[in-house]
Amino acid sequence: MDAEKIGALLHTLRTGAGYTQRQVAQALCVTEQAVSKWERGKGCPDLSLLPALADLYAVDLRALLAGQLKVSSQGGNMRNLKIYFCPQCGNLAAQLGGAQLTCCGRPLAALQPRPAADGHLPTITAVEDEWYLEFDHPMTKQHHLTFVAQVGLDHYRLTRLYPEQQPALRLPKLARCTLLIGCSEGGLYKVVLNAAGVPQLPPVTVTEAERAAICRALIESESPLRLRSYSYKAKKRQVLLDRIAAELQPEYHYPEPELNAILKQIWPDAALLRRELVDFGYLHRTPDCKTYWKA
Repeated sequence: MDAEKIGALLHTLRTGAGYTQRQVAQALCVTEQAVSKWERGKGCPDLSLLPALADLYAVDLRALLAGQLKVSSQGGNMRNLKIYFCPQCGNLAAQLGGAQLTCCGRPLAALQPRPAADGHLPTITAVEDEWYLEFDHPMTKQHHLTFVAQVGLDHYRLTRLYPEQQPALRLPKLARCTLLIGCSEGGLYKVVLNAAGVPQLPPVTVTEAERAAICRALIESESPLRLRSYSYKAKKRQVLLDRIAAELQPEYHYPEPELNAILKQIWPDAALLRRELVDFGYLHRTPDCKTYWKA
């Protein structure tokens, strides 16, 4: 321990709290000379006194031993939200900035998110003013989703999930937000939603055999292209959008009526296909939504 650094911190903490050396001495049952000695860096408090000192000045014991307080530069920005999970008791915590959290006597490390995939990638369906999320996850006691957090610009909403329950939930529609998905084995996964409030899901891996099977099941005719049905499942959606986009000419700007006529031949709900192609990055459009072209 650095006696001078600890002494300087103790002096700063005492004066900042408005205590005299006598008041600190009385609280710790030591002499004023001992308190003065610590603050001048001529010695360190006994280890048995450090927890009482930390409580008296309302600081973390590790900061006291280090002789400095770390000031977080992250502030309260929701982008800095961190999720903590205790593997001992299953406790969940979330905080902004750089606070040090502990549980069950151990310090907790913030979970580091990675892009969602496989059973941690939700199928999201719009239901009026809500999203309905479904996961293809086993949800066993050993391997289950633990929570889903919806993080917006100024708030977050955290929903706990438990083993052997249905891996589905409803969330309010919220543009420009992130979904953080906790898993008992995999840690933390992330799904980013775009400005239109549509999930920007990462591309999924589809084998040629899977692609052929999906086309056989969902495509009624290849020439001209007509769908038998449309699916929101990640792999099926990607295969269908790839196939539909292949029908459009590159570097050609489609007026909306012309694009609608093409899409309506493929599937009766042309507005749905147009929106899906835009939301998932297959098409760009002008701000007035009157002209479209391939990305």
